[in-house]
Amino acid sequence: MNSLTRGFVVLAIALGALAAQAKDSDREKLDDAMKKSGAAAKLRRLVPLLESKDEEVKKEAAEAILAIPGKDRIEPLTDMLRNRPYTERQNAAQYLDGIKDEEAIKALVRVVLKDNIDTVRAAALETLKKNVEQPALVQAFWSAFF
Repeated sequence: MNSLTRGFVVLAIALGALAAQAKDSDREKLDDAMKKSGAAAKLRRLVPLLESKDEEVKKEAAEAILAIPGKDRIEPLTDMLRNRPYTERQNAAQYLDGIKDEEAIKALVRVVLKDNIDTVRAAALETLKKNVEQPALVQAFWSAFF
């Protein structure tokens, strides 16, 4: 193995170690957030974890946010429906399953109407179909336009 190849191997190992360390750090932050009492304290600690590079941490953070009572939990997840990679938008649409909040419904309707990725629109539509009664769905579509 020449010195250039050896250098690339060392660099790859170092980058792998850094990535693993970042994932461990996010896992520790998630564990810490779950120990906090009070909805506001948990929410403050969980929302940044929606940006984690570790998909499992991101999913668990979203699920933990959904378990927090009240309307404050909705905004971080509806924010994920905008300006994120399509996989995160698709996941956010699925995370909102079971939420019948008006703002969540409006955000999902906007996704169905405006997102440029079919799988994201399909996830949002599936969530809407499972969670919204027909008249409410018509009203949500109407309010998205006017």
